[in-house]
Amino acid sequence: MKKKTTVPAKKEPAQKPADARTRRLELALGRIREKRAKEQADRSGERSAVFAGRLKNAPSRKAPETARTRSYYRFSRAYPGEVDADGMRENSTPKKGRLLRAAALLLLAVAVFLGAYCVTKAARLHSEAAPAVSVPAPTQAEPAALRALMHFTPEETENASAEGIAAELERAGCSTAVLEYKDEYGRIYKEYSALVSALHAQGYRAAAYISCFKDSFRPELDPSLAVQPLNRPNEAWKDNTGNGWLNPFSAEARRLLLDTVAAAAADGFDYILLDNVCFAGDSGSAAPFYAGESEFTGTRNQLLRGFVSDAVAAAGSARTILMTRFAALEAGAPNDRAPAYGDLLDTAAGTLCADARFSVQPKNVTVNGEIFADAADIPYAFVLAVGEFSVKNAGGTPVLLCVEKSAAAEAASAAGYAGAAGVILW
Repeated sequence: MKKKTTVPAKKEPAQKPADARTRRLELALGRIREKRAKEQADRSGERSAVFAGRLKNAPSRKAPETARTRSYYRFSRAYPGEVDADGMRENSTPKKGRLLRAAALLLLAVAVFLGAYCVTKAARLHSEAAPAVSVPAPTQAEPAALRALMHFTPEETENASAEGIAAELERAGCSTAVLEYKDEYGRIYKEYSALVSALHAQGYRAAAYISCFKDSFRPELDPSLAVQPLNRPNEAWKDNTGNGWLNPFSAEARRLLLDTVAAAAADGFDYILLDNVCFAGDSGSAAPFYAGESEFTGTRNQLLRGFVSDAVAAAGSARTILMTRFAALEAGAPNDRAPAYGDLLDTAAGTLCADARFSVQPKNVTVNGEIFADAADIPYAFVLAVGEFSVKNAGGTPVLLCVEKSAAAEAASAAGYAGAAGVILW
């Protein structure tokens, strides 16, 4: 019999006792682990506190929504059952809710469209209606500040070339030539289109001067258009200086003037300068009679304002300047004071022009409480007073001052100091 051999079991090596360095290392690692665990617990507590605060302050009417979450969001039967690789669920709006929301947005869009259509239709119908004389049309905004304008008589322009007029404008430091399209006597000059085009080529602009109701020519031809002496319908009334006047209450007279404005605009003028948009300012040779006034339901001032609105429409793209006596630029002027029977502020014209020419002022004229025995004696002070008075009352509307060429330097200085947009040298 063979003798069994017994293999002794392998002994595990005896563990050496840890030295002091290893023990210190294990203690340090333990403290780091404890510190990290404490920090993680603190952060978790902070997040829980923030969530609890938000949950406490959240509105009760509706829970906040989120697109993706790890939990089942929104308490409904249609919660998403699938998760992605990160364990997130897509909380999309249920199909029924999406359809209702789309339908609501469609109805809102239709309502907005119908509302806009109704407003636009009403505005279009309103714009096509005849303007009411009691409400001024929207004003024309002047895109750039006007500089000096210079007036040229028909005699001065009859044989003058565009180069010659441009040279005069350059010497005077002016940007625009004022050409008489219809003068105060009533003569109409229509041979300006070529001259206006030539001035544009030279880099200058042109303004058409139109004397409106002050007119001696047409009343002689057709007294039915004119202011008439009382009880003498076949005659034309004359003012104290012998001038005739068209009747502002005559629709035919207004139509002739508006046709003149449209013709000037068609000739290419940049500006239409309306003058004598008023009634006669004196008693004249006899008591004046205005046919049609008894049938008119508004006031004289409303009639003038309505005419300005119609003139602005007839001018088209040409800018309208309303020239008037400075007394008509007094806010709240009396409605029984000639010649405007009220003020001509806030009309449809984009620019106002106060007539500060010394030659048209009466003696002992009063401007803003200051009396001038003769305006020509102290031109700077007079133009300054008229400018400050007009600019203050205009309320932001650009104001020009019309002055004689002989006082150009003083007038321009006074107008600039008063805040006027420019001057017309006459």
